[in-house]
Amino acid sequence: MAEFDSERPPESKEVIMKRLKAILEEELEKPIEERRHKLLQEFKNLTIEPTNKLHHLTQAKLRLKSDIEAEMKSPLLMLPDDPELLTTLAMEDMTQQAGYNEQTLEVYKHKIAELHKEKQKFEDMITKATSVSEELDKVIKSKSEKDPSVVINRRYERTAVLFKTLRTELHFVIAELFPPEEDGHTLSMEDLLERLITQMLTDPNNPYVDIDEDMKIEHINFLLRAKLVMRHPSDVSRIKFNDPRA
Repeated sequence: MAEFDSERPPESKEVIMKRLKAILEEELEKPIEERRHKLLQEFKNLTIEPTNKLHHLTQAKLRLKSDIEAEMKSPLLMLPDDPELLTTLAMEDMTQQAGYNEQTLEVYKHKIAELHKEKQKFEDMITKATSVSEELDKVIKSKSEKDPSVVINRRYERTAVLFKTLRTELHFVIAELFPPEEDGHTLSMEDLLERLITQMLTDPNNPYVDIDEDMKIEHINFLLRAKLVMRHPSDVSRIKFNDPRA
């Protein structure tokens, strides 16, 4: 290192800093460059067997990287100048990345195949469930058509509709043939039938009704001739509606 001359005039701060920087660069650059050159020579002189080439390259790369990082704060400031070495390292990285990508691709292919199998399984389950549902619908429909209770219920519904229609028409016929009395006291034919039928339904053991002055004898005689009512066997003053269910 150069010594300062006491006879020289004082130097400025900037000049002194520049001189110190130059001295430091001169002192540090040489050993670093020598170390780098030595490492490159060692790497070039490596004897690598073809079967273990990738392993030795990896080990050499790690050692070179470790040594350079020990000498330099940032390993990016100094990269090997040998194009062949750079190409070899780049090929190694690409080979490793390609292997990793290939493994990842195989994993995803396997997963996709499993998902396709699972999808097919659920589609088969849906198809079977739909088929079973259709068969059950056919069985239920067939059973309902053959079930006696269903047949009877349908007949009852049709009979109820028919009875309702006949009742409406009968009401019209009775009203036309036997119109209500204007005095408001004598029972009409419809009221007489309603009293007889109500007595029959509410008290089956005693379905008879006493003939009173509110009833017209013409109505009673008509019902007797039509065999809709009958007299009591021992009391002619009492009549009942003939139950068609008997």
